[in-house]
Amino acid sequence: MSAELSNSEIEKIARIIHTCIDEDIKLNKIISVLCMLTKRQRKSIVNFKIDGRPALYFACSKGNADIVKYLLDECDPDVEQKGFFKLPTWENGIEAPSLWCATGLENGLDIIKLLTEHGADVNGLTSVQSTPLISACGSLNTPMVEYLMEHGANIRNITEKGYPCLMAAVDNTELCAYLISKGASVNASSVDGYTALHHAAHSHKLETVKLLCRNGGSVTAKQTIKKHPCRSLLLEADDDVTNCILMWETALRLRNEVANTMSNPSRNLTPVSYFQYAVEVTSVDSLRQTTNPNDLYMQALLKYSRIYGKNHPVTIGKIIFRGALYGDNGCYQRCVWKYAYTLRLKQDDPLNADTIQSAISLVDMICELETKWVNKKTTEQMQMTDVFDVFKMIVRQIEGGKNVLTIRPLSIIEQGNLQCLMKLTLHLIRLFQFIGGSVSERVDFIEQVANLIQLDPRGSNNQTLLHLAVDPSITKVGDVSLMKFPSVYVVDILLVCGANTNTRNDDGYDPLRHSIKFSDMSSGKLITRGKQLA
Repeated sequence: MSAELSNSEIEKIARIIHTCIDEDIKLNKIISVLCMLTKRQRKSIVNFKIDGRPALYFACSKGNADIVKYLLDECDPDVEQKGFFKLPTWENGIEAPSLWCATGLENGLDIIKLLTEHGADVNGLTSVQSTPLISACGSLNTPMVEYLMEHGANIRNITEKGYPCLMAAVDNTELCAYLISKGASVNASSVDGYTALHHAAHSHKLETVKLLCRNGGSVTAKQTIKKHPCRSLLLEADDDVTNCILMWETALRLRNEVANTMSNPSRNLTPVSYFQYAVEVTSVDSLRQTTNPNDLYMQALLKYSRIYGKNHPVTIGKIIFRGALYGDNGCYQRCVWKYAYTLRLKQDDPLNADTIQSAISLVDMICELETKWVNKKTTEQMQMTDVFDVFKMIVRQIEGGKNVLTIRPLSIIEQGNLQCLMKLTLHLIRLFQFIGGSVSERVDFIEQVANLIQLDPRGSNNQTLLHLAVDPSITKVGDVSLMKFPSVYVVDILLVCGANTNTRNDDGYDPLRHSIKFSDMSSGKLITRGKQLA
């Protein structure tokens, strides 16, 4: 067959070839399809992309060396032609040459040898500037790395994010030693400041850490988040206690060895109640004497606070996580979540979504622990001071949101966030009904509710606290279901504290008319009595 093939004919035959490759059909089937065609026709077919992949690339990705050899010998394919590559966990795929694709295969070296014998570039780049050498290092395939180096692979090439081959190889100490011997830069850093030493520390590869340090790796190099490699040994293993202690001891030794460069006296922390007045350990001996798991967790929070700073989002996130674990175990009195909420409230806009979520989570924890106490599932009862402290913080947050209104109107989202805070105060008022306390504590709480009423916060549709208190939908705040509403008790407290029964929302309803829409008529009766007393 010597005539030129049409595009439809090329595509049809290309699909047959791809099906044979995909289903691992014997090479004879492919030969029978192509043998009557000229080499030029075969080339046009094998270079035709099906689903973004030419035949040579597809055969390489499947690891079929026999088909790869036949295509190279008989079909004159473009060895540098790229195909589409995507792992299931990737959001987006990349374009990569056949040789790069072969680096992840068990028989990849055999295929790479075939490709290089037919002129494939050992430095061929993917669409993200990765090279076969970098990929082979990531696969920890030492024979493949050595072959590529012997055939001209450039050890200095980096990806578009700045990652070199040494960084990809940190899980294999011997391979790293080989790369260093061939001139790999120990302190080469990515665009976000990572070095091979950072990666080795994150992966807990102690022997690789030692190798890199012996070869001039900088223990003071900082990522964009300002974290030293030896500190990474501490920060990445908190949930595996045994491994954490081993890494921690290593980090302490490294820190002591470079005390002059790693010292940070400005970050010494004053013991605080939220961390049970714990003091950070500074020696291996004192670490080994710390055996109580709770003490170790507190040590972890202390180092996050020192290294990142107490207001850093990472620190706050770790405090919230640890506090959630305490709360799940009914240990609110040791819970550090309230501290995290305090930090976030200082740091963020009062109507910031993260700050709102922290408040919701905190109130949810309080309500859950009180429920556990009532059902005798915990021995630790919620204290009036806890509820009072959180209530005051949320009122302060509402006040901050009101202050924004003096500068500009609130967005729809901000108005919704303000309403969330209003709902939370109502849930805490209802919780007040079930928690004991001294007379003075209860008087202080009522005064705080009166202060909240004076602020006169307004939610979506210009709703007041009284409008919300008779609405059953506020049982759920955000994605969290809290205490059941409407609540006669809450309405009564609001009325006692001076809530206005005549204020109308944007639909023209006062709280009484608003309450008629719902099934709980007792709250409506209570508001009626409030109107009569006003």
